[in-house]
This record gives sequence, structure tokens and C-alpha cells, in this order.
Amino acid sequence: MRTCTMLRNRMLADPSFLFKVGTEIAIDSYCATFAEVQKRGEDFWSEFELYAADLLVGLVVDVALVGLLAPYACIGKTYVASSTCLFSCLKRSCAALPSSVFEAERPGCKFSINQWTATFFYKGVLYGSVGFGCGLIGQGIANLIMTAKRSIKKSEEDVPVPLLFESAALWVKSYLSS
Repeated sequence: MRTCTMLRNRMLADPSFLFKVGTEIAIDSYCATFAEVQKRGEDFWSEFELYAADLLVGLVVDVALVGLLAPYACIGKTYVASSTCLFSCLKRSCAALPSSVFEAERPGCKFSINQWTATFFYKGVLYGSVGFGCGLIGQGIANLIMTAKRSIKKSEEDVPVPLLFESAALWVKSYLSS
């Protein structure tokens, strides 16, 4: 907790944070495994490394999205540089937003409708970024595995290697809709 402020701040705001992360991982892993077994059928074990890569990236996405959704405690003042550049203004504006769209007001901390609305869109950009980044990594790993397997053993039943950026964009769509 001392070395991981993200975890500490979320645990202070929500003591059941780790339970929520664990539940998300368990449900997502079970559903993904069930769907992969159903989809791949007899080919599941021959394509196990693709399933494992997908599952690993799914775990990272689960932790990231639950962490981004969770409210967090702000301890002390957050330091934002006082220069007038666009990045500093944007950082200062984001620091003034609620930690979550559902964060309750408390004494000394009131939020306007505009701040909650801005939080909704800000979190949407964050979730889209996480989905796209994990999609790039996950599909990149899967493409490497597929290419390596084909260099060892070619088959006429091989499906084409998916496009990396198109697949990453589909991850964004799937995680924003869930």
C-alpha cells in the first residue's frame, strides 16, 4: 500500500475495491474461457497460446478499467505546474474533476453538473485509450504467435493474420460497450 498509491487511494475510498477487481477478473476469465472452448471446440488445445494471450490481456484490461471506474481518495493537494501551457491547463482541469461520475459530494468538496459531465467524457477517453493500448498489445502477441507457428508448420486451414490496428479498434468498441 505504501508503494502503490493507486491501490492505496482506491482502497481508502472503497474498502471493497480488491473484492470488486477479483470478482471482475473471475467472471471475465470464466466467461472468456467458456466462450473460447465453445468457439474453438476441438481446436482449443492446439490454439491454447492464443487463448492464453487473450486471457492475459483481458486481465490487464479488467484491472485497468475497474481501477479507472473506482473512486479514489485525494490525500493532500495535488501539485499541478502553474505555467500557462495547454498541457498544464488540461492537467489542472482534470485534477478538479470528481474521481468518478458517481462520486458523492462530501463536506468541502462540491461538484457541478458540468464537472460530472466532463468526468463522463474524460473517463470515456481513458477507457478508450486502455482498450486500444491493450488491443494493440494483445493482438500483437497473437499475431506474433500465429506468424511463429506458421513459420514452423504451414497449413491450408490457417486463417489470415488479423490487421493490428483494426483489431485494437474493435477492443475499444467491446470495452466501451461493456
